[in-house]
Amino acid sequence: MEKVRCMLSNAGLPKSFGAKAAFTVCLLINLSPSAAIDKKTPQEVWSGTPASYSDLRIFGCPAYAYIDNEKLESRSVKYLFMGYKPGVKSYKLWCPESRKVIISRDVVFDETAMLRASFKSSASPPNELSDMNQQKSSTHVDLQIEAESTPVPTSQSSPEIQSDTISSSPPMVPQYSIAKDRPRRDIKPPQKYVEDDLVDYVLREQIESLHNNDTWDLVKFPKDKKTVCCKWVFKKKERTSGVEDARYKARLVAKGYSQSRNNDSCVYFKEVRDGSFMYLFLYINDMLIAAKDMGETIKFKAQLSKEFDMKDLGAAKKIFRMEILRDRKNCKLYLSQKMYIEKVLHRFNMKNAKPVSAPLEAVMTQIEALAVMNIPEPCRPETPSVYLSDIPRAIWNPPLTRQGSLQPEDGVIGYVDFDFTEDHDKRRSLTGYVFTISGCAISRKATLQTTVALLTTEAEYMTITEAFKEAIWLRDHMFHQRTKHIDVRYYFVREIIACGDIVVSKISTHDNSADMMSKIIPSAKFEHCLDLSRNVPKADRAWPIIGHLHLLNGPQMPHEVFGHMAEKYGPIFQLKLGVNQVVVVSDHNIVKECFTTNDMAFANRPKTLALEILGYNYAMFAFAPYGSYWREIRKIGTIELLSARRIEMFSHIREFEVKSAVKEIYDKGNNLNGVVKMEMKEWFGNLIMNIMMKILFGVQYKGDDEEEKRRAQKATRRSFELLGAFVVADFLPYLRWLDTGGHEKALKETAKEIDCLGEEWLVEHKRKRKLRVNRSGDEEDFMDVMLSICEDKDLPGHFDADTIIKATCMSMLLASVDTTMVTLTWTLSLLLNNYQSLKKAQDELDTHVGKNRWVQESDIKNLVYLQAIVNESMCLYPPTPILLPHESIEDCVVSGYDIPKGTRLFVNMWKFHHDPNIWPNPHEFKPERFLTTHKDVNVRGNHFELIPFGTGRRMCPGTSLALQVVYYVLAVLLQRFDIKRPSDEPIDMSESFGLTNLKASPLEVHLTPRLNSNLYE
Repeated sequence: MEKVRCMLSNAGLPKSFGAKAAFTVCLLINLSPSAAIDKKTPQEVWSGTPASYSDLRIFGCPAYAYIDNEKLESRSVKYLFMGYKPGVKSYKLWCPESRKVIISRDVVFDETAMLRASFKSSASPPNELSDMNQQKSSTHVDLQIEAESTPVPTSQSSPEIQSDTISSSPPMVPQYSIAKDRPRRDIKPPQKYVEDDLVDYVLREQIESLHNNDTWDLVKFPKDKKTVCCKWVFKKKERTSGVEDARYKARLVAKGYSQSRNNDSCVYFKEVRDGSFMYLFLYINDMLIAAKDMGETIKFKAQLSKEFDMKDLGAAKKIFRMEILRDRKNCKLYLSQKMYIEKVLHRFNMKNAKPVSAPLEAVMTQIEALAVMNIPEPCRPETPSVYLSDIPRAIWNPPLTRQGSLQPEDGVIGYVDFDFTEDHDKRRSLTGYVFTISGCAISRKATLQTTVALLTTEAEYMTITEAFKEAIWLRDHMFHQRTKHIDVRYYFVREIIACGDIVVSKISTHDNSADMMSKIIPSAKFEHCLDLSRNVPKADRAWPIIGHLHLLNGPQMPHEVFGHMAEKYGPIFQLKLGVNQVVVVSDHNIVKECFTTNDMAFANRPKTLALEILGYNYAMFAFAPYGSYWREIRKIGTIELLSARRIEMFSHIREFEVKSAVKEIYDKGNNLNGVVKMEMKEWFGNLIMNIMMKILFGVQYKGDDEEEKRRAQKATRRSFELLGAFVVADFLPYLRWLDTGGHEKALKETAKEIDCLGEEWLVEHKRKRKLRVNRSGDEEDFMDVMLSICEDKDLPGHFDADTIIKATCMSMLLASVDTTMVTLTWTLSLLLNNYQSLKKAQDELDTHVGKNRWVQESDIKNLVYLQAIVNESMCLYPPTPILLPHESIEDCVVSGYDIPKGTRLFVNMWKFHHDPNIWPNPHEFKPERFLTTHKDVNVRGNHFELIPFGTGRRMCPGTSLALQVVYYVLAVLLQRFDIKRPSDEPIDMSESFGLTNLKASPLEVHLTPRLNSNLYE
């Protein structure tokens, strides 16, 4: 603003010209070199071209604009130079007589008049300066200019008149001048600051805080290093209403260092229990916490208070001088700069100014912004903001396009097409063109031509002319704004081509994007085409009634069939399985959209005959419909059984059962000279069954209970087989009465057996509670916990308490035994086919655990290669290659396609688990990838390229328990025994059809003890 005042004073203009002077000052600042950007000008950094100073003129100097008058009349008019027209090589001039502002290019400047006036001003006595400043501001400025000879301009064009009227009686601005005759004086830094004591107090307070929080440690200065320059910033912090008053603060700031613009480390987020996210926004020593669950926010603040000296300022009201407004009804947050704008208006005494419809001149129009934002759209959605912060010059000023294959040097491509006399009523041809940048359309048009063309050549010329006008306008829409109104003339096209600005070439119709713009179709057909574009691609080869069911009856597994279909129809396609509409997704990005953006829409499970009969009429929460009952029971299971505290509490059960199973193998080997031949699939199943029976029901089978154990294992295994079986009634419900294959009969028999087992265990638990011989609270099994919960409160739903307890416990048992057994079986099979990986895992165990003690669960965190083996196994052979089906409870949009309510969703994760674009050599067993290129990828549902336990609301809640069991069982087995194949033939890796991806053949191995015998006791 000081520069603005000086320019107004030097030109002798009133302050009503302040806006024009401010615009000129901004232009000069952008053309001034700066040390902060390596002696370059801001304009050069922005545009990439060196700054030009040839057009700069002295603000307020006399200027003579050319006027096309008759002979013997004046050919120029005297004006005052007021600045530059943005986007155009023209000048703004003000006429003192008519008090109008004009735009003209043909101008001659008389800057010597300003210099002479400056010399006259400097020759006046110094005391005149004070006398002039004492004059009242209401007096007028003398705008008389000395008479000079009128120069003759060199070019001829008429100026453009703008309606920018200046007030008739402008107020007086203070006159400023530089007193050059004042004596020089030495400028020294002040010896005493007004707030010196306050600064010392704040600095001491800040340094004490740094020491108390152990922010830094004093160390010896290392050699060959340089210190980081820094400075203390002393600033007043605004008050927080109801929490703290305004106070001064000091901050230590490093000089010359800045954060990478592509790496924003000040924003963090974490998924919480309900599937939502908690966001942390950090700025120096301030933090904003945003979360859906207030309980999680309170818990996190309590955790921070233990680690840091923190003050809770309550609900945030401002950030970066922007107010935070809350719309609690619509669950939205808004940022407002109202207070900042009011301060700016107050600072420049403009609070009483009236708003106008166009306060700024539109230098950047909407189509330019649209073009820049569309450029990075196909790659990554977050990159437009990066481009907008530093826009390349090539994007803003592209050269003219080329017709046909229109391939310019900077990526702007235009396509043109026409249809001759397609409109039979008006006999006019149809013109269409499309302009793109990097494949993204920025301008398109389809319209009837203004006149009737008698020949196809004439229609083609008219089409090209329309495209040329658009191309010229896209290049510079300010300078060429009138090209939109150029009349259609052949010479216009010929002239542009002759100049070489545009090169026309022919392309094939199949490659011409404008071909669709030149086709006239009936409205009904047009709406049909729109529906086709919004519907998921449908697979062909569907039969009447059964749809695509016959495709699943071949020798290949369903996930392999769906994988081959994805290569043909794309990552998302639609099937008809009987009466059910099914959408199959085989891409991890689309899966992410399904279970983040549309997680609520796909939160339901479809109803099947097996889930109805075996699941106590959908009382098992794993298969229950989405609602209050599902939420409450899942919450109980997550907290009372699957929380970190509960998993740790049951560690002694896992260790006992694993040691007992290992001792059984060792004792068997003592009778066979040390080498034991075991069928590991059965061994894994028995072990996991024993662990879960003890945790869930407190049941521990001994020698006398072998028959009861086999009965429970048989019922559990049969349940999983029936859950994964193909039941005709699920796809053709009107044929349920036939019971094709006898599935309904088998389901009822198995359900009766499962219910009998659950009833026996439940009656035993109730008997013990009545006799008050129950174990202590820490030793309670899950059924005891469920009994206590059902006694204390009423659970939602129409089920009685006994049904809820049995259904929930059986759901936990069915979901844990088979999937864990399958994972251990495939992992050991892969290790036996890759002995080098097995040996590396045993070496890791010997290094971190040794051979003198049992491996414990606390050692697992150090066994990174063992964890990588499990991750690789679940990537190659996930327990369920196709996630349990989901069903949409409302209409939604996935990947641009409309998904109607009631559609079933199949996620073929086997396909993207074997995607070579994500996993190089996807069919090879390479655990090392999880230690190098994919070290940040885990199986807990946060990385959608690897989701063996699912993701979203319906993700398996027992992920932590399952991983703990798999890690520990595998670690004990590899530490205790040398494991070999029975023969030199590799392990058969064929799969079997079912709900889980069970190995088709048994897994027989030879086990030899590798530790001292006393460690097996």
